Amino acid sequence: MLDPNRDPNDPVISGEEWLFVKQLILHLDSVHRAMKAGMFVTIDGLRTDVGEFFTAPVPQAVWTKMKKVQDDDFIAFVESCFRVE
Repeated sequence: MLDPNRDPNDPVISGEEWLFVKQLILHLDSVHRAMKAGMFVTIDGLRTDVGEFFTAPVPQAVWTKMKKVQDDDFIAFVESCFRVE
């Protein structure tokens, strides 16, 4: 759905792209909370997957705008994934 070769300087994000990334962020927040509460298994490779996803231009742009309404713990989790080697 998202083009990994998209021009990062293209500021236009379609409504479908915005909705897709927003839904993924909401889902990821739920998974993160469930894992912290011990209600869900830890997913191997989750940090790598999250980091790779959010380095793409559209997810990165949506995250930058949406993170201001996320809690500090979730922001720290997502942004720690950017540094996964």
